Amino acid sequence: MANRTFYPSFSYGFGRVYLDVRFTCNGASAPLLSTVVGSDSIASFAHVAAGNVITINFKDPFFKVCFASAEFLVAASVGAYCSINAIANEGTASGLQVAIATFVAAGTALNDAASTYQMGVSWP
Repeated sequence: MANRTFYPSFSYGFGRVYLDVRFTCNGASAPLLSTVVGSDSIASFAHVAAGNVITINFKDPFFKVCFASAEFLVAASVGAYCSINAIANEGTASGLQVAIATFVAAGTALNDAASTYQMGVSWP
């Protein structure tokens, strides 16, 4: 029986993009570009105070997003989580927009995630 770790890595499709990025939330303000780690693809962030949605505005257009995920990186075990809320501008000439909603462990909105929260976003 073959060892399955010998399978090579494949990417099917033309021009597939993989993106992994991390940034620090900023309370009632939008996250700062200076906190971004892992990619130079983000043009700006948007966040409305007392809201639970952070929008990432990317520099470049993308045709389709096959899969996207977002996770909090929090030192304490607080149970907070985030979820991709909407993806806009797929297949247009405008930069892609990804909206991420944040929640406390009980499932209600986590408004204005503090700077102790870092968020990781990726898509294959």
